[in-house]
Amino acid sequence: MTKPRVLRELGDLMDCTICLEEPASPIHSCANGHIICGICVDQVKKCGMCQTDLHVSHFAERLSRQFEFTLPCRNQNCGCDEVVAAAEMKNHLQKCYFRYVLCTESKSGRCDDAKVPLKEYGKHLQERHKCVMPTFPCFTLTLTDDNLFVHAGLLIPAGILENDGHTFLLLSQITGDAIYFWMTVLGNKETAEKYMFELKVFKTLKNGKKVEASWTIPIVAFHDRPKYVEDSPFYAVVPVRMVKEFGTQIESENSHQIRFVTSYRIF
Repeated sequence: MTKPRVLRELGDLMDCTICLEEPASPIHSCANGHIICGICVDQVKKCGMCQTDLHVSHFAERLSRQFEFTLPCRNQNCGCDEVVAAAEMKNHLQKCYFRYVLCTESKSGRCDDAKVPLKEYGKHLQERHKCVMPTFPCFTLTLTDDNLFVHAGLLIPAGILENDGHTFLLLSQITGDAIYFWMTVLGNKETAEKYMFELKVFKTLKNGKKVEASWTIPIVAFHDRPKYVEDSPFYAVVPVRMVKEFGTQIESENSHQIRFVTSYRIF
C-alpha cells in the first residue's frame, strides 16, 4: 500500500534510530529530535546518536495516531502474521502467543534457557533434546517405602506430536503423590480451543482382558500453561494408587519401581 503523501515527505525522519522501523508507542525523542520507539527505549538510557536525555514525544505520538502507523508484529519470525497499530504494538507484544520460548528442557543436557522462536520449538526439542512421542508412552517411576514418588518436582521430558498441521507438546510433572499430564499447542488460544486431549492408562490382565482409565481435558496454548500450576483443572491427574494398579512392579535392591503404559488422542 502506498503511504500518504505527508509520510512519504517525512521519509525516515519518523523512523526509530535503533530498529529503523516506524515507531511503536510510547515514542521517545531527544532534544535534537532523534526518534526512539517505545520498545527500543527500554534498552537504552540516553539517545544513542547524541547521548542526550530522552522523553516522550507528544508530537510524534499525535502523528502516529493521526496517520495510523502500522507495523508487522515483531514476533513475525516466531509465527505471528498480525499487522498492528504502532500505538498498540507494545501491548500486543505482551500478549502475543508467538513470542520466544525460554527452553528449560534438560533431556540430553540443558541449553541454558536458550530463546527459541515458538514455531521452531518443536524442532528444537527433537534435534537438541531428542524428545520424541512414541505411540504408547511408557513411564518408569520409583516409589519410596511410604508409597510416594521419588523425585517429586521433576518434569518428565516433553513429548512431541504433529496433528492437523499443528505441533502439540505433552507436558507432565511429578509430585509426591501423583503425576500431572497436560497437552499444549504451539499456537494461540483460538487454535487451542479447537481441540481436546484424551489420555489413557491401561493394563492387560493374565486372562487377556484389558482394563483402562481415561481422562479428557482441554488443550491449552503453550504460553498459557508452560509449567505446572497447582489446582488447575487442565490436568489428567494419575495418583500413586492408580500407577500401582495399572503398572508393572519392577523390584530392585534399594527401591520399588513401577512401569506403566499410556496412550493418547487429540480430537
